[in-house]
Amino acid sequence: SDLSHLLGAVVLISFLLKKLPGSAQIPERSVSLRRFFSFSTPLMLIGLIYFFLGQMDIIMLGYFVTESEVGIYSVGSRFSMIMEVVVTSFAIAWQPFYYNRADKNNFNDTFGKLVTLWISFLIFVALCTSSYAREIIIIFTSPEYYSIYRIIPILVLGHIFLAFYFFSMSTILYAKKTKIMPLLSGIACIVNIVLLSLINTRLGILGPAICKTVAYLTIWLLAYVAIFSVSKVGYEYKKIVSIVFIGFTTFMIAYNIN
Repeated sequence: SDLSHLLGAVVLISFLLKKLPGSAQIPERSVSLRRFFSFSTPLMLIGLIYFFLGQMDIIMLGYFVTESEVGIYSVGSRFSMIMEVVVTSFAIAWQPFYYNRADKNNFNDTFGKLVTLWISFLIFVALCTSSYAREIIIIFTSPEYYSIYRIIPILVLGHIFLAFYFFSMSTILYAKKTKIMPLLSGIACIVNIVLLSLINTRLGILGPAICKTVAYLTIWLLAYVAIFSVSKVGYEYKKIVSIVFIGFTTFMIAYNIN
């Protein structure tokens, strides 16, 4: 649930404040309260913005369609959380791993290889979730909900972009550039609201799913650009492009067969 995300964020922030080199701990003799709040306040703010970003599609949808359609969309959104659970679990485990090794020699190259492996796993989970979305919906819901299988692949794609963002976020946090993070998520939230307002009911329940995915793509791209001012990561671009292309092609074949 969203409450669990907020609680998880609080736990993660507490861990980061203790583990980050030179970060905002509050030992009485060495770090001022001003430095502590300078580091931690943006993290608390981004937690709130992320909460609204994750719920904006359902909130805005209520202004354009009936409550029944909102309920149908909400069910589809819940099913896509299979991917969200994978991404969130990884993010919690990844942060301590990254901070304990970020100062090692050649870690940027290792980081690039880990990104490739993680993307491969994400694509595999996304393919399984999306390819069998209709079957899963038929098994667990009644006929009036069967059409929501169409939005699950779109929302799953959004969670993949969010996973990419978590990779970039690690570098930003390690460099203690937390002040830019609310700006990144705030821009993504605005993009989501604007797109939802423009699309309105033209695409039905596909509209909010597309807007949310574009918002997650936006926050990842902004974070991706931001980390280049902090660190140079040795991404394996050719392998990543090949993996994404194969995954997309496989999904399109399976989707059309269904």
